[in-house]
Amino acid sequence: MNNKSHINIEDLEEGFIFPILTTNISNDSVTNYLNLIKGDNLHSSEELLIAPPAAIAGIAIGQIINTLEFPAGVIHLSQEIEIVEKLESNNSIDIKVIIEQKKPRKAVTLMTLSYEVTNTKTSASILKSKTTFIVPESKNI
Repeated sequence: MNNKSHINIEDLEEGFIFPILTTNISNDSVTNYLNLIKGDNLHSSEELLIAPPAAIAGIAIGQIINTLEFPAGVIHLSQEIEIVEKLESNNSIDIKVIIEQKKPRKAVTLMTLSYEVTNTKTSASILKSKTTFIVPESKNI
């Protein structure tokens, strides 16, 4: 999914629920992930059957970030991942995102996004995650 419209993160309040994002976990994306972590292009067919949870989380957070308009200087602080179920490659996923916490501080906002990844076909939960950012006020940059 290639999102053309961006949501300005500074305009959103705690509790905001994003429109559901949908993307595909393809064999190519799994292969690219495995190439990055293993450093070679030799992967067994078994390795390509099940999408690694970290690859799914990375693709999901990439889709989320691509829908947002962040001011310059955002820092990704942390990521928590709970793996719920395996996902075979070449499946579509839905990503449900909510702003769980948005706490303004002096010149920055501490923001936590919670998201759940589900299998588009079965609605089965694949993973749940929280990711936290420090977002500087755009007028201070």
